[in-house]
Amino acid sequence: MRYLALCCLLTGAVLAEGTATLVLTARPDGALVVVDGQEAGRTPLTLVLPVPAGTARELTVEVRLPGYQPRRATVTLSVGETLVWSGILLQPIGGETVAPTGPTTPLGPGPTITVGGEAFPPAGWPAYLGGFRPPAGLRFRVARRDAMPQVLLPAGEFQMGSTTEQVEQALRLAAQTGTAEEGRLRSESPARMVRLEAYWLDLHEVTVEQYCRFLNDVKPTSEERLKWVGVVGEAGKGVPFPPLLQQRDGVYSPLDKYAQHPVPYVSFAGAEAYARWAGRRLPSEAEWERAARATTAGAFWGWPGEQPPLGAGNLCDLSHVGRFPQIKKPGRYFLGYDDGYDGTAPVAAGNPNAWGLYDLLGNLWEWCADVYAADYYATGPASNPLNSAPAGGPRVLRGGAFLNAPWAVRPGCRLFEQPTVTGVAFGFRCAQTP
Repeated sequence: MRYLALCCLLTGAVLAEGTATLVLTARPDGALVVVDGQEAGRTPLTLVLPVPAGTARELTVEVRLPGYQPRRATVTLSVGETLVWSGILLQPIGGETVAPTGPTTPLGPGPTITVGGEAFPPAGWPAYLGGFRPPAGLRFRVARRDAMPQVLLPAGEFQMGSTTEQVEQALRLAAQTGTAEEGRLRSESPARMVRLEAYWLDLHEVTVEQYCRFLNDVKPTSEERLKWVGVVGEAGKGVPFPPLLQQRDGVYSPLDKYAQHPVPYVSFAGAEAYARWAGRRLPSEAEWERAARATTAGAFWGWPGEQPPLGAGNLCDLSHVGRFPQIKKPGRYFLGYDDGYDGTAPVAAGNPNAWGLYDLLGNLWEWCADVYAADYYATGPASNPLNSAPAGGPRVLRGGAFLNAPWAVRPGCRLFEQPTVTGVAFGFRCAQTP
């Protein structure tokens, strides 16, 4: 009842028509929550808020803690809705970037729990995922070569691609931004049932630190490295999002505070070279899409409804608009969403999907193993599809990035580029056959 009284005090309203619930947790804990300019309590916090029947209520929520940068977001609540903003990562003022620790839900009693018949966490589980709660029934492990956490996705069937109606919806959204993408968007259909064998998939995108470890181990020639990844000084002066790794005296290292960010400016060739070094491979388009959809198979978005839930990932949002006000246009960004980052975000800074995977949507586009073909969904096999011809053709990228409009940040959206192009928002994760 104290929450009800508090929320009436915040709004000056009487709870006569309906309520919605807002749940907040932060790292570090004990942060002050301010709703529409009034203090509401400290995290962890559950607020029950009055909402007029038949309408939605928009609130400005700010999370503050002395010595840390505040986080602010605009949220929209409807009657009966529960909105969870969990694991809000507060960064020290003028200090080192805090390594993400995953959702704040505890692992449970004791040092380990059993998942899929095995003890969790497995040996070598990274500290930045210390609060990770594994989904029931799935197996997890840590790759030896690069200490990458992975999940084993069992064999199964899912609906891949977009329906005709979903393609038309994507075309309308793209048209809002003045983008002509009809050919590429229509290549998302027809939607079809696809069956895949089991495969391991990295929980998050390969980081700058991991890619530097690879480069320092294989010691590529200058010509090879130029085809694989961009380094500081190669993107030109004044670019808003430069490369995040540097080379000094033949040694590669991350820029300060960016070790745990996904490595950008990676070409398909650079992603494939890393995968070979790590003893893995790039995922097929089908493997990537099944993982991105998880339990939202057949949906247009990668989450329930049109609005991404807080913590959904690093998307083009209010933080990005704050840095680049010229993109504040209809359909160009996720209205009312704010993850606190105007560029790349550390891996696992948001919440995982239902299968424990981070950033399949947003942060960076991810290279897949397939050669792009506009008609492959109509002509490819229904079991373990992988388009490999022609070998030198453009390769597929999936997932969208932190700077892309909403229409591009969907499980069904396809992008393609030549294998040696090192795009500003191109990254990757690896897969492996059991």
